[in-house]
Amino acid sequence: FNFTPNITPANICYGQNINVTAAGGTSYSWSPPANLSNTAIASPVANPTTTIIYTVQIDNNSPGYICSKTLTTQVTVFPKPKALFTTTMNPCGGGVNFFDQSTANIATWQWTLSPSITSTVQNPYNFYYNGGTNTIILIVTNTDGCKDTLKNIFTIAVPPPLTINGNSIICLGNKAQLGANGGLSYQWTPTVSLDFPNFANPSASPTISTQYSVVITSSSGCVFLLTTNVGVSMPSAVTPSAQANPAFVITGNNTTLIYLGTPGSNVTWYPFGSTSPTTGYTVTATPNKPTTYTAVAVTGACADKATVFVEAYTEGCIEKDVFVPNTFTPNSDGQNDILYVRGLKIEDIYFAVYNRWGELVFETTDKTKGWEGLYKGRPADVGVFGWYLKVKCFNGEETFRKGNVTLVR
Repeated sequence: FNFTPNITPANICYGQNINVTAAGGTSYSWSPPANLSNTAIASPVANPTTTIIYTVQIDNNSPGYICSKTLTTQVTVFPKPKALFTTTMNPCGGGVNFFDQSTANIATWQWTLSPSITSTVQNPYNFYYNGGTNTIILIVTNTDGCKDTLKNIFTIAVPPPLTINGNSIICLGNKAQLGANGGLSYQWTPTVSLDFPNFANPSASPTISTQYSVVITSSSGCVFLLTTNVGVSMPSAVTPSAQANPAFVITGNNTTLIYLGTPGSNVTWYPFGSTSPTTGYTVTATPNKPTTYTAVAVTGACADKATVFVEAYTEGCIEKDVFVPNTFTPNSDGQNDILYVRGLKIEDIYFAVYNRWGELVFETTDKTKGWEGLYKGRPADVGVFGWYLKVKCFNGEETFRKGNVTLVR
């Protein structure tokens, strides 16, 4: 007959229960019987106190399938840790050091020092600004994954009025303003990233996230320890940029905007509300006019931005969309030296220039090239030249134009 033993999980912590399960028979007999809820069922509850091997005899009395089988399975019982801690309290109030005394093989600590303050260090410190009665909870987990919890209630003396600024976060390279008051003297640590560690309000320039401590001495001679954290965010590891696909669209059509930067940032696009959605590394825009889009990427306290321009044009080749100057001055002064055909909607071009005798002096099918005022490798004479222009726009339409240009030196 078919038998499928099953036990989940195979390991338990001391004090836990587990179902040991057998299948495939019509009757079952488990042994040893100690710590089993029922030795005659397929899935009794076991709560052993030590590692144990259970044996089950399975009988199948179905007609034509009469047989029996004996199988074993082991339940490993891991020891439970013991949560324990002691404290030292500042006699002037407020400050409490917690010292873990838990056993054995503790791997992690989870402290609840107040309703809003937790810690995972082994021996934390906390300052209770209002003193009073507080419930402290410690949960420890050992290397086997077993847990224990201890809850203690402490009454802490009320300290004098002392303050320290709250936790903050900066972008690498920036400064954080620390601040404490209520004492006569102050000593901040670590000092390496502080400008004036003996001042009440030093500036901090950490390169990594840092906990700062300040020892405050009061007018009564009491000494208090307060702490605050400055987190450090890292700027983008790559130079951010943005692109549009396509970068030229007919008004009413969509383009895809893509932010290229370090993953994990919160990216918002501006003008706000001009994209769908308004946030994300990839969004959609439907511009009704030429528009510059700006992506602002925030990672912690760091912000990067990138811009991309999208040319939105009306459908068709409109007269004003293609322009050829009527004068140019090829005198190598860096201004208006080359005669270009200008137009943002142009895809293909044929441009030719003729002198007054009808001789071809220049032609091109490259919209990035223009006439430099040369004829047969020499400067052409000043005067009026005729030009012929045929263009194909991005929407597939073609247009033809001709006109004159005056060469002036």
